[in-house]
Amino acid sequence: MKSSVALCTYNGAKFLKEQLDSIEAQTVSVDEIIICDDASTDETVRIAEEFKAASKAEVKIYINETNLKSTKNFEKAISLCTGEFVFLCDQDDIWEKNKVESMLHAQQETNADIVFSDAYLNKGGKILRISLWDTLGISKKIRADFNQNALDYGARSFFLTGACALFRRTYMLECMPFPVQTVHDLWLFINFLLRGYRVVMLDEKLIQYRLHSGQQIGTRPKKRKKAKRLLSLPILVKFHNEYNLLVPEPYLSESELHLKLAQKREEIIKLPFIKRIWRVIGFYFKKGYSRTTKYPFLRACKDIIKPVRSQRRHKDFEIY
Repeated sequence: MKSSVALCTYNGAKFLKEQLDSIEAQTVSVDEIIICDDASTDETVRIAEEFKAASKAEVKIYINETNLKSTKNFEKAISLCTGEFVFLCDQDDIWEKNKVESMLHAQQETNADIVFSDAYLNKGGKILRISLWDTLGISKKIRADFNQNALDYGARSFFLTGACALFRRTYMLECMPFPVQTVHDLWLFINFLLRGYRVVMLDEKLIQYRLHSGQQIGTRPKKRKKAKRLLSLPILVKFHNEYNLLVPEPYLSESELHLKLAQKREEIIKLPFIKRIWRVIGFYFKKGYSRTTKYPFLRACKDIIKPVRSQRRHKDFEIY
C-alpha cells in the first residue's frame, strides 16, 4: 500500500532536520512526503529543499503565499497526499525507526481507519520517565478496552495526538473542510468516531514528542492518575450545533448537561466566599453534579472551582 507523510512547517528550522532524518531512517520507507510551509521567515524551506535533494522518497514542497495557520495548512497538506494512508507529522518531533512498520502492520492486522500510538517525551534532548499517554491519564484498563469501546472512550476524553497517528486518506477527505476554529486532529478524531470508522489504539511509543518553549500546544510532563473525563463532551455539542455532526443521543444529552454544569461553575466562582460555599453544596446535591460525575463531595468542590481558575489562565496558541 502507498503511504504518505503530511508535514506542516512554520519557522521550524531548529528541529526540522532531525525530524526529516528520522523519517528517512525508517525500517519501512514511506512513498511520499508532502511538506507545506506556512510562509516561514527562517531557514525552514532551505532545510526542506536540501532534504528533498538527498531523500530516497518522493518529496514535494509547497510554500503558502500567506500564513494559513496550522489547521488549514494540514488540510492542504492532506489534500495533496496520494497515498492510501497518511501519517500526520509535526516539524519538531523525532520518529522511532520502526514507526511506519509498526503502524502499517497494526493497520493490516485490524483493518483500521486510524491507528494512533503513545510517545516518549523528549525535553532538552533527554527522554523523560513518563510517556505522552501517562500525561493524559490513559490507564492500563483504557489501553486494554479502547479498541472494543472506542466511541464510548473517545466521546468523553480526547486521547489522539495527530503526530502519533495514521489515517485512511479517503475518509480524511470526507471530513473536509476543516473548521478553522478547531484543531485538525481533534476534528478528524471525532469525525472518524461518529462516522463509525475503525479507530485502533496501538500501545507502543513510536515518536519522541518534543517539549520546548516554542511549541504551541504540547503537554505538561506530569503523570495523571485518571483521564480527563468530559473533555470531549462539550466539543460534541459544539460540533453538533455548528457543523451538523450527527452525535448519538446519549452522548448529546450528556454533553448538554455538562455544558450547563460548566456555566454553573462560572456563576459560583464569582460569588463572595460564604455564598460560594452554600452554592457549591446545593450545586453538588441538587443540580445533578454528583450523579453525572460520581465524585465524592470534597473532590467535587475542588473540581467546581479549579477548571474556572485554569480557564482564566489559558492562552490561545497557534498549533505547529
